[in-house]
Amino acid sequence: MKILFRRSLYTLGGLIAVLGLFHLEENWRGRRAWADWQRQQDASRNAFDLASFVPPPVADGDNFAKVPLIADAIEGRRPLETSLGVGPHELDAIQFGWRTGTRVDLDRLDKLLAGRGGLQHMLESSRPGLDAFLEASRKPGCRVSMDYARFPEIQIPAFLGFRNAARTLSLRALAELREGKNDAAFEDVSALFRTVHLLRKEPILIVQLLRLALTDIALQPTWEGLQAHAWSQEQLQALQRQVGGLNLLESFARTWRFEQGLGEADHLQVVHERPWQRTYYPSSYSDSAKPGRVSSILRHLLIPRGWILQDAVSASRNMTRIILAPLDVSEGRIDPRLQDQELQTAGSGFRMPFGPHWAQIFRLFADQDIRVANDQASLDEASVACRLEQYRLEKKAYPERLSDLAVPLPMDVIGGQPLHYRRTADGGYVLYSVGWNARDDGGDPGQGKDALTQGDWVWRISGRSN
Repeated sequence: MKILFRRSLYTLGGLIAVLGLFHLEENWRGRRAWADWQRQQDASRNAFDLASFVPPPVADGDNFAKVPLIADAIEGRRPLETSLGVGPHELDAIQFGWRTGTRVDLDRLDKLLAGRGGLQHMLESSRPGLDAFLEASRKPGCRVSMDYARFPEIQIPAFLGFRNAARTLSLRALAELREGKNDAAFEDVSALFRTVHLLRKEPILIVQLLRLALTDIALQPTWEGLQAHAWSQEQLQALQRQVGGLNLLESFARTWRFEQGLGEADHLQVVHERPWQRTYYPSSYSDSAKPGRVSSILRHLLIPRGWILQDAVSASRNMTRIILAPLDVSEGRIDPRLQDQELQTAGSGFRMPFGPHWAQIFRLFADQDIRVANDQASLDEASVACRLEQYRLEKKAYPERLSDLAVPLPMDVIGGQPLHYRRTADGGYVLYSVGWNARDDGGDPGQGKDALTQGDWVWRISGRSN
């Protein structure tokens, strides 16, 4: 029995020694990998500095986010759609069709809202809230209240009901256009674009995704007004300045870098945890239950801190090469082929078994880059379309070629070449970007689920005014 006990002790001691040596080596590897990565970031002047991402302070009286109607929605107390009297799913049936040259079917929507007394009744009941939203958008600045000192455990803003509120304002603009109330429609469209502009400095991903949604919503009445020749020269100049001043690539590059910093900080938080703490491993969980105390201690003993540091480097490096590297903010370009190529090895280089989960995250992020490129191309096309309409008002016809506008124009966000343009037989025109496949498809847009990745990104104006 004594011999067995002694052998057991020797075996246990040997296992502990092996485990200790294993931890020592892997921790050394992790610290070296992290130090090398930090040196690379410093050398490229890309070291994460939280202070550079915190939006500048804005006086309460000038702050869009401090208007009571807006603050209640941002902080999750009262959805903005509720303040307008709009139900959470009432407007889900709206189909904004400017990408395919299709007007919103207000008659169909009026029938769907029959239980609310019809579209006009809904818009009228929403008028006080919409007018308050419009006035709030005139504020000169925006700073959402977030405690950045708690980074990375900052409270994410709610922005409840913003999308439906924007849909409602867009619908009001569309109804006003149909009634010939062009000045009122212009004010509503401008309020949407001002909101997109006001939120540009917020680094939180959910805010930037909201900006994409608001951009899509605002472009429908913009396009319908152009199709109907409803905008005056002064309004076209103002719209051109608004859409031309929106740089989605720049905002998202900041946001992706912020997300990268959040990921690094999350890993470091786990590295420095105590054995009895129950900190999540970054991207290793899929439910809201924290790990138990026993499992927290076991993972601390069995998994070297160096592995977590190595995974922090792998996650950050993947973020750089897959999401950030394809974005060229200085040139206003995005490289689809580089991103698609780098996605092939997404999730590689991880020591712990979370590579597939990280790969899924990077693919989701990459999908948002496609949306960013598409919306930036659409804004650039809208900017050019405003200049084309100004030309038509003066010359009574659209130009034969874009160079006839004799002003600097945005280049295609995909590839950096001039946007494609041609007049159509009915006196209208087709303006388009080559789209995510980087191939000129002659102005034919993608269809269905492939609409963003196949075909061209098209802005079409018919010669027949609707």
